[in-house]
Amino acid sequence: MIIERLFKKIKDELPHLENAVTFYNDGTVYFSSFPRGENEVNTPHLGIKLAEVIKSLHSIQLICEAVPKTEEQYKYKRIMYETQQYLIIIIDLGQDSNIALFFKHVKGEDVNISCIKEELDILEDLIDTTEEELKDLGYES
Repeated sequence: MIIERLFKKIKDELPHLENAVTFYNDGTVYFSSFPRGENEVNTPHLGIKLAEVIKSLHSIQLICEAVPKTEEQYKYKRIMYETQQYLIIIIDLGQDSNIALFFKHVKGEDVNISCIKEELDILEDLIDTTEEELKDLGYES
């Protein structure tokens, strides 16, 4: 699958990256690199919770009256959650889609997201593309 190959490229650029999830604003998960099996992560639930984070921060903006006049001005670009052991970065891909990157044992200032800009741009283009459209574009699944 193309998304899996893009994830591998992103992981090569960001060696501390453990997993990634692409999801729509409604919480629907498009891709998850979390392992399947005995310790399987409930990815549908994870997608819903990630979408809730975005909605909650928007609500906070409204409460604080920090929302500018146009939607584009308040649309988030990146959300970062950091603890001593984990770092989660949620990035807006556009078209109501997002990617959440999950790191272990790394600090936010040590992660350079700009090195994966090309892969993120490709993801944004592919997120709503059908299998037939992918073949027409020259991508093989």
